[in-house]
Amino acid sequence: MLPDSVAKRDLLWAEHKTPPNYAQYGEQFLKEGWLADAAEFFGRADSEPKLREVMKLAIREGDASLVGRLAQIRAGLVATSDWSECAREAERLEKWSYARAAWEKAGDAGKAAAAQAKALVALGYTIQKAVTNESGAAGDRPAP
Repeated sequence: MLPDSVAKRDLLWAEHKTPPNYAQYGEQFLKEGWLADAAEFFGRADSEPKLREVMKLAIREGDASLVGRLAQIRAGLVATSDWSECAREAERLEKWSYARAAWEKAGDAGKAAAAQAKALVALGYTIQKAVTNESGAAGDRPAP
């Protein structure tokens, strides 16, 4: 059984006389598909091969957020080519916000803007639908 959020926090960040087997917890989370939690434990276990395994899965899912977290856990783990691949997968899966974020990290502003535009279309947002006052203050609404 996986630890709950409080137990997970304590395992990762509390001081231990005998440190827990971080890699074992990472494997458990990975097996259950909890990639972000697995990454945290593999980071604490200092297991670059396992972090790379999680990164491959994150890229395959187009999960720019998790790829970004992996970049924070291990400096130098994520290359520009990884960001580009993540962005392409996010586009394939129509995860436009993730695609935008990954293209930005890859340094391609044009593709990031295109993904942002697709995200807005997917959300149904157009300039014509925008209200003049998004705060909703009654005094700024036109009379019916």
